[in-house]
Amino acid sequence: MKKIFFVLSLFYLASCSTSDDNSVVPTIANITDKNWKLTEYIDKKGRNKTSTFNGYYFVFTDNSILEVHKSDNSIFLKGSYKIFMDSGREKFEISLPVNDDDGFSELNEDWKTVSRNSTKIELQNESGGGGGTDTVKFEKL
Repeated sequence: MKKIFFVLSLFYLASCSTSDDNSVVPTIANITDKNWKLTEYIDKKGRNKTSTFNGYYFVFTDNSILEVHKSDNSIFLKGSYKIFMDSGREKFEISLPVNDDDGFSELNEDWKTVSRNSTKIELQNESGGGGGTDTVKFEKL
C-alpha cells in the first residue's frame, strides 16, 4: 500500500509544472488609457523606420483595444492588443487591420517584452530563419 501511495505521489508531483503560464497574468494597468508615441522602429535589416509613425500616437485601452490616433486626435486605426505569458516570458501581441503595403502592418506581431513600465515599452521580435530582430519602442506622451 505504501508503494502505491509513493508511486501515485511521484506521478502527481511529476505532472505539476512550475511554469504554468496561465497562472501568471501580466498587469496592463501601467500602460492603459495613456497616449504613447512610437519613438523607435528598427527592422530586422537594421533600417530605421520610425518616421513611418510620425504624426500618430497610440492608446492601449483596458479592454484590449489598440487605437492609433492622428495628431488631430481622430482615430486612424482601431485594432487589438494582448499581453500574455508564453514559456515564462511576457509577450505583447499587436493586431491592426492593415494591408502589407502599410507601414503599420509591421507592428502586427507576437512581440517579446524587453521592458515595460508606466513611461516606456520596449519590444522585440526575432525573425524566423536567422533573419534578424525587429525592435519597437514606445514612450508615454
